[in-house]
Amino acid sequence: MRPSTDEPRDDLVHAIKVGCFAILGATIAFGLVIDIGHVAVVHTKLSRAAHMAATAGAHELHDGQAQAKKTALAVANKKFSVGDMNTTSRDFRVSVDPSAESPMVAVHGNAYVPTMFLRYVGLEIVPVDVSALATPDR
Repeated sequence: MRPSTDEPRDDLVHAIKVGCFAILGATIAFGLVIDIGHVAVVHTKLSRAAHMAATAGAHELHDGQAQAKKTALAVANKKFSVGDMNTTSRDFRVSVDPSAESPMVAVHGNAYVPTMFLRYVGLEIVPVDVSALATPDR
């Protein structure tokens, strides 16, 4: 009776299947890292723009609320424009609270970041929201 030759072939098929699943898992993990890293970088850049805008607006409060809002919005739009970091849209809102003990300028910003890999699991756009407050130097 001859020994069966199917056993080595079954091991090879099993190794190929495991290898394919390992490559698929590594690709998914790599895609998640890229998309999450991209969102984190956009959040950092948007946050910096909001903080710079709030600070610039606070420095202009001595010229009035309207001037503070105008300056803050101009700085925010200059520091983070549509298309930065592949964003599809962004919006900044500026408000001034004069009723506080020290007047404050608040800048709220949001951007929408398209994904490259997460879209295959149904998440095509990730919203990023930031806020910043600043008071004038005294």
